[in-house]
Amino acid sequence: MTTPGDLIVAVDFTAIASLFGLGLFCIISKTNLIKMVIGIELMGKAVTLSFILGGFLNGNVGLSQGVVFTIIAIEAVVAAVALALAIIGRGAFNTLDVEKISEIATKEARRE
Repeated sequence: MTTPGDLIVAVDFTAIASLFGLGLFCIISKTNLIKMVIGIELMGKAVTLSFILGGFLNGNVGLSQGVVFTIIAIEAVVAAVALALAIIGRGAFNTLDVEKISEIATKEARRE
């Protein structure tokens, strides 16, 4: 027989898988740099939720929260650097589309 705790864990696993899948879909299917950064952030949030759930299941929530704080700090730095690179790419290539940036860069490389 399932207990309410088992149901909560199942819902949490479903939420984690959904967030990770949505983030992976954003990275794979989108060509806009900003949308790709959002996908990376969604995947990072899924990982942090999985750490919290793992700590809950092992009975060591304090340690998992410490790890999550570190992950959040790292995610913030990664997001800031990725968005800064997207802004620089927008200024240099006048687009955020990865395919167009690749075409422009290939054309410029052939000229040299």
